[in-house]
Amino acid sequence: MGARLVDTYTYQGGILCDACADLTKAALDLGGVADDGDSETYPQLVTDDGEADSPQHCSRGEDCINSEEHEGLPRPVGMFLENPLTDDGIGYVAQQIQQCPRSPIVRMWAEFYGI
Repeated sequence: MGARLVDTYTYQGGILCDACADLTKAALDLGGVADDGDSETYPQLVTDDGEADSPQHCSRGEDCINSEEHEGLPRPVGMFLENPLTDDGIGYVAQQIQQCPRSPIVRMWAEFYGI
């Protein structure tokens, strides 16, 4: 799969969409926190292709600025980050299609990845 289509940031062990990262950076800047290059203290842009073993969503979940509502789900989910998948990730999505074919999230993944 190709490069990530959506800019993402790592921060305190999570992954943030661009909008949530910008909001977090603005709040940290106001608090006098400087970008020291460490994702534990300040959001850092993901500079590789972001290939992962599963589809990724913004770690802010329903509090994500770009959260997505899907029919059949009780609450919004974090923005889908459109990351490329490893072979294991493709297998994971295929497995989820078999196990949860009616899930709106799984259907979104299947369509995006062409599985």
